[in-house]
Order: sequence, then C-alpha cells, then structure tokens
Amino acid sequence: GTTAMPADIRYYEGSGKDEEYIDYILAAAAHRVRSIDEIWFEDSLAWSATGGVQGEYVGYLTAVTARTEGTASNTIAINGGTRWGADDRLTGCAYIRLRIKRTGKTDKEQSPLVSGMPGRVTVIGEGMPMYDPRFDSTVGGDGPMRIDDQSTWGESSENPIIQSLNVLLGWRINGKLSVGGGLPPKYINLDSAITAANICDEDIALSSGGSQKRYRGAGAFSTNDAPMDIVAALLAGCAGDLLDCDGQLSFLIKTNTLATPAVTFDDHDVVSGASWDPMGGQTNIPNIVAGSFTDPSSLYQMPPFPSVSLPSEDGIDRVARIDFATVENAARAERLAKQTLQRMQYSGTFTAEYNMKGMAATIGSIVWQTYSPLGWINKPFRGGSQKPSR
Repeated sequence: GTTAMPADIRYYEGSGKDEEYIDYILAAAAHRVRSIDEIWFEDSLAWSATGGVQGEYVGYLTAVTARTEGTASNTIAINGGTRWGADDRLTGCAYIRLRIKRTGKTDKEQSPLVSGMPGRVTVIGEGMPMYDPRFDSTVGGDGPMRIDDQSTWGESSENPIIQSLNVLLGWRINGKLSVGGGLPPKYINLDSAITAANICDEDIALSSGGSQKRYRGAGAFSTNDAPMDIVAALLAGCAGDLLDCDGQLSFLIKTNTLATPAVTFDDHDVVSGASWDPMGGQTNIPNIVAGSFTDPSSLYQMPPFPSVSLPSEDGIDRVARIDFATVENAARAERLAKQTLQRMQYSGTFTAEYNMKGMAATIGSIVWQTYSPLGWINKPFRGGSQKPSR
C-alpha cells in the first residue's frame, strides 16, 4: 500500500569547493515499487512527484531522480560517473538520487541543508506490485494475472490478505528471491485467500457516519524480518489467521460467523476424554486493550488509538497492549481492539475424542456443541486443533 518507505543511504559523494554539493543514493525497497510520491525532511515536504522541490528547499535540493526499479537502461551518473556510473544499478530495487547544496545562494543566506541530509527523511510511495488471485482466470478469478509471471502482477494492494499472500510468494529479481518466503503456490490455498480478501473489501458502516472498507493496511519491513513474522503483523491488522490445513496454508478472517456452524455435535459424537477449561489456560484475562496505530497524517508515526474496555469482574483493571503497526486508521484500529478484547473474554477450550464426524470440524471453522454433562445446547466454538486418534 501507500506508506513510508525506507531511506537507506547506500552511497554519497561530495563535490565542489569544500564539498559544496553532496549527492546521495537512497535505497527505498529491495523490489520494484509502483511509485515514489513524496520526500519529507523532518516535518516539511521537500519534494513531490507532481510539484517538484518545495518551500525552503528550492535551490538547495538541486536534483531528485526516482527509480521505481533499477535497470541497466536507467542508471544515474554522479559527477560524470567516475565513481558512481553505468555499472551501479541497484538492479531490481527502488532507489532515489538526491543532490543537495550546502552553501547559501547568497552571502546573507544559509542553506537549510548546511549539515547535509537531515536526521529524519520520510519517503512516501506505493509499494510492490502484487498478485491477486481474484484477477487470475486460471484459479477461479477473472483477469490476466498469473501467479508465476511477475510482469502480470497488478497495483500495490492495501488489502492485508493480498499483502500476506505476496509475502509468502515473495518477489524475485532476475529469478532470485529478493524478499518474502518464496513458497511454491501449490502449498497455498488460493480459494481461502480469495474469500478472506473479499471479506477485507466489504464496506462497513461507521458509528460516526459514512463507511469504510473492513480492513486496509500498509507497512514497510526489513529483509532481515522473517516472512512469517511479517505475515503475522499483517494479519493482526485484519483479525486474520494463517492455518495449516491438509498440507496447505489457508487464510481465515475471524468475522461474526458464530451463527453459521460448519458442523454440530451432541453427546453421541463425543467418544471419550472430554475436558473443559473455561479459562483456556489463562489466569488473568484483560479487560482493557490499549495500543497504537500508524498515522499517515503525522508522517507515519504511531500515536495511541482510543483504548477500549469492559467492566472488570473483580474491580482490578488488566491492560493488554496491542500495537497495530500496519493499520493506518484510528477507527479501524479501535474496532480491531474491541474485537480482540471481546474474544479474550471467551478463551475457554473444550477437548475431546470424537467419532468420524469430528473430521468435519476443520481448524478455524465454527462448530456448535451440545453436551448434557455441562448443560450445553448448541454452544459455539471455533476449531483450534485437530489430529486423528490412534
């Protein structure tokens, strides 16, 4: 999605008397990006793709060249290319060349960049082109995208399921994996990705009026981050889970589906070993969720979202802190926090050995359990784990 990209200084070179000018090469991504739109120095807009150099930096930020994908045909020569020239390409990566002037335009004027690059540089743009199976006619979608052909992949997506899917698939430069997991498509249940992505795209009404897509997100991650950690961060922003079912990874969005069970059980289906833990192994269940989200209006800093709470049964407040780093909307973060808090109140687990009907209770699916020893009639559960008995 559209977010703050890294600004990794990969090269710099001074020139002119007393290094009056300095050229910088900033790497923005280890893959192609859709666009590089704005550059901010501290809290001021320094450059935009539509308006060029801005404000006090006019005449001091003397060159800005953005490359959404480095190739042999779009190299940048600095100061004639003696040291950084045609052989320096950052192939397949997004990068920016900045040239700054450190001296004033007049004897009475001081450059705002007299000390070089400011301490905080924010690059804003649209991230990696992504594969979306909903636009692939070979897997049940409708369109020309193909999972094995990056040239057909579409726009950068703010749908967290599509983002997670692409982290699993990874991005390759000249056939070599650059970012992501590089997971073969046969190990991913694309039908589940389509279903979950459509849930994220649903319009929901806001209490303050209007509506918004159920889940949207964006973020930048390091190539040092484990792909599954990245997926976990993205799925946290859409109440999502990644499940290992029948040898494939499947996506699940935890929406309000308790009224539609995949299977119902009664006393006759429980063979033996029934065990009920109403606390699910927890000793102190939180009644408050607080945390932060990413705010584009504050240059992607992480202010707190409004905390959500429930009455404490014993009068003691217990706070769970949850940060939604990939969520860029306060209302959406608050809604996720509320859902999370509500689920925390129902952490009980029921374990038993079932007859063959139990195979229908797949991981993540909703089941209803009638069980007379505990007085249950159609008590809803979500499948947590499953294994065949010996």
